[in-house]
Amino acid sequence: LMSRCDTSKVVHCAFDKLRLHHEIGQQIDLVVCHAFDHTLLGSGIISAINALKRDEALAPGATVLPAAARVWAMGVCVQPDMGVPVHMAAAERLLGAPPA
Repeated sequence: LMSRCDTSKVVHCAFDKLRLHHEIGQQIDLVVCHAFDHTLLGSGIISAINALKRDEALAPGATVLPAAARVWAMGVCVQPDMGVPVHMAAAERLLGAPPA
């Protein structure tokens, strides 16, 4: 990849910390995401790419690799009061529910 570029700069930084004229000197032509797996939504990559666009840090026609992702989701309804004791503290902390 670097042999095909006139200039290249690797920035080891969280997406949400990239700022034009600070961490990057000019608009970005290519963004390569190293971890595009189950953490796609949790790590905030989509919102970070949108923020780069909003802040005009991406050049017109910039390429983001990978360019697409497929996300599967399943809703789960947990009914803890079924006669079997279920400890829900971990799930309640995760979901932000107040303790019972």
